[in-house]
Amino acid sequence: MDLIYVDRHRISFGDLLIGGLVAWVFILGLMSGDMLQLALGLGFVVFLAFTRHKRYELTSNTLTIKFIGPREMIVPLEDIATADLVRIPMSGVALMIIRKNGRRVAISPTNADRFLQELRATTEL
Repeated sequence: MDLIYVDRHRISFGDLLIGGLVAWVFILGLMSGDMLQLALGLGFVVFLAFTRHKRYELTSNTLTIKFIGPREMIVPLEDIATADLVRIPMSGVALMIIRKNGRRVAISPTNADRFLQELRATTEL
């Protein structure tokens, strides 16, 4: 499988806000010695690692979404029904991918317009 297009996740204000809040809870847990607060902070860190995108790879037959943690989502291109740019509050422009089974995936590549062009050229949407 040869890579057609690769892009990384665009950091948004919402990402910075959530990351700052998680760091604040974690640091407060460390400083206070409160095990519950420390566990809550660690839980938030793990949650973010498994839910935040890091990189997007488009090949001739798949779209791979890699997360910060050891997780990736592979979307076969034949499962994509449509894709379009949408505006998401506090995140800006995102690429909404709607699969044939009705599931939706929102990604925020740094160059969403180019990513959409490459996706449409590859899948002929």
